[in-house]
Amino acid sequence: MPQPVKFYIVVIAAVVILFIIGAFISVQTVEIGGCKATWYTYTKKVNSTLCPDPNVECDAEPYKQQHNALVDMVMCACSQQSAGNLDTSSKISETYYLMTGMNLTSDQICNGQNLAKWDY
Repeated sequence: MPQPVKFYIVVIAAVVILFIIGAFISVQTVEIGGCKATWYTYTKKVNSTLCPDPNVECDAEPYKQQHNALVDMVMCACSQQSAGNLDTSSKISETYYLMTGMNLTSDQICNGQNLAKWDY
């Protein structure tokens, strides 16, 4: 087989492999106590009440998708948090700290008005 043909086969195989890898890492997911947050790592068109016009699709940037997914996950974890579940409580606090840079207890987070979604 001539050298250029081998080169093109290798390039095509590499592109296919990178495409497959990209398909698996384009969605990120984290979980607290059975509550999952999932977001895309690229700007995605969405229909949402968080869009400027809720009746029209808008672009949801990855960092906003992530923030809003984490807010939903924390709210879910708060509603399922049982008294004395230190693992869930610490994960709620840790997630909130990573989102905001503020150290609050899970009780402060779950009982206060500290969680807000961002508009797209």
